[in-house]
Amino acid sequence: MIPRHLKTYFSHPPSFIVGFGFIVLSLLLSTWATRLPQLKESLGITDTQIGTALLLFSLGALVISPFSSYIMDRFPNGKAAYFSIILQLLTFLLPFLADNFTSFLIAMTIAGIANGFINITINASAAIVEQHYNTRIMSQSHAMFSVGAIFGAIIAGWIADLGIPPLYHMTGVVLLLLIVNFIVKSTWINLPNKSLKAPVFTIPNLGLLGFFLIAVCIVIAELTIMDWSAVYLKDTLQSSALLSGLAFASFSVFMAIGRLSSDKIVLNLGTRNTLIFGCLLAGIGLGVAGLTKSPSIAILGFALSGLGMSVIVPLLYSLSVSVKNTSTGMGIGSIATACVLAGLIGRPSVGWISDHWGMNICVLIASGASIIASIIAVISTPAK
Repeated sequence: MIPRHLKTYFSHPPSFIVGFGFIVLSLLLSTWATRLPQLKESLGITDTQIGTALLLFSLGALVISPFSSYIMDRFPNGKAAYFSIILQLLTFLLPFLADNFTSFLIAMTIAGIANGFINITINASAAIVEQHYNTRIMSQSHAMFSVGAIFGAIIAGWIADLGIPPLYHMTGVVLLLLIVNFIVKSTWINLPNKSLKAPVFTIPNLGLLGFFLIAVCIVIAELTIMDWSAVYLKDTLQSSALLSGLAFASFSVFMAIGRLSSDKIVLNLGTRNTLIFGCLLAGIGLGVAGLTKSPSIAILGFALSGLGMSVIVPLLYSLSVSVKNTSTGMGIGSIATACVLAGLIGRPSVGWISDHWGMNICVLIASGASIIASIIAVISTPAK
């Protein structure tokens, strides 16, 4: 039986179309993450080189961030989101077309620019729909990301196990999603519109600083799982392609469960305890995954971390726009900036650390980052 708040979400076109945007992004990222071991092998590159490419991906997002608010203040919000999806779909093909390390770096930079834009447009769309209709959809929309990641990772692992080349696989995903996005274009265009009233890339004020730091720590941990869990299982724990894909899928399953139950979780625990215990649980799960030699236990650890992280970033986005004397753009921009900064710090570091000390150490560092986030929540978040 579908809970009442989910029935409302699915039956409300402005809410559900935002969720669709998150699904598109997650299908792309989960396909990319699951096929990364094959891309690494075909290009003959190291983890450090992949980390460099991921750094440029994050730098691309950083480049577009200052212009995102400018674009969205001059075009209807839904229209900007619609075209950001098209841009992301097309640019995510480029890394799969690369035939050497240099072209791979260029492709990742371009895809990163598109990724920075779509992250702003769909999160801003969710916040604007929440304010316009006096509803809460941020967690459910992020749950749609997890749902898409579940199917994307499982299907990608299965397709990889069949030996289908990554380029053919991603081309099929992109074409399908382009067609669906075109079909729902009118729903995107009719979304409510609102100026963000602030640069989307911004330095947080004092009221947002705690949320900003929590986001940096948690997103570093989340990106470690998203980008590297399949590589960790395949290269370090010697798993099959199918089993490697299940690492990200299990993480996404439990993240979806947590996000779909977010309202009840926050109601029962309170905002402060949700942040504290969610970050702590994520740290424990990643600790299990990093210490074990068993692929099955590692998958279980990633699942546990997904449950812990599930409500953190959506909750931070929603809380950021409710801080006193903070505009929608300032709130959204601060968390978005934290996500970009996490990518700049974490993505290249993981590749370099992996080549020198092993991927398991990277997973344990992600565990530490989650525990630090829990401590920050204790210190900076008032009891509610």
